[in-house]
Amino acid sequence: MVRMDIIAGLKNAVERGYSLEQAKQSLRNSGYSEGDITEASNYLSGGFVNVQHMPQQNHPAQNFQTTQHPNYQRQNQQMLQPKKQKGKISAFLVILILVLFVLVSFLVLSLIFKDELTQLFQNLFS
Repeated sequence: MVRMDIIAGLKNAVERGYSLEQAKQSLRNSGYSEGDITEASNYLSGGFVNVQHMPQQNHPAQNFQTTQHPNYQRQNQQMLQPKKQKGKISAFLVILILVLFVLVSFLVLSLIFKDELTQLFQNLFS
């Protein structure tokens, strides 16, 4: 039976940007059994449907905030993706917008100062 407290711990760690292996190792270090961790990991990857609701146990070295999730049929691949890519995409988007702004500004200034630019280039090349 899959333990919901271990699933919640794995999911929480992955959402914080840790790899699934790092999350599993942290649970091992907290005193959870290898079998329970493997079952929970397989469940998150789509391997199990039988879930055992266990009362949350207090482990002295537990590093995860555990919660019970009512919707167990979520898209499992989405849950396992780290959230760090969002920052990379945002930075790329900001740079792209800045480049677009510079190019549009150059176009507008070229249209405004068309006559002056034409004279400048005629003087340079004549």
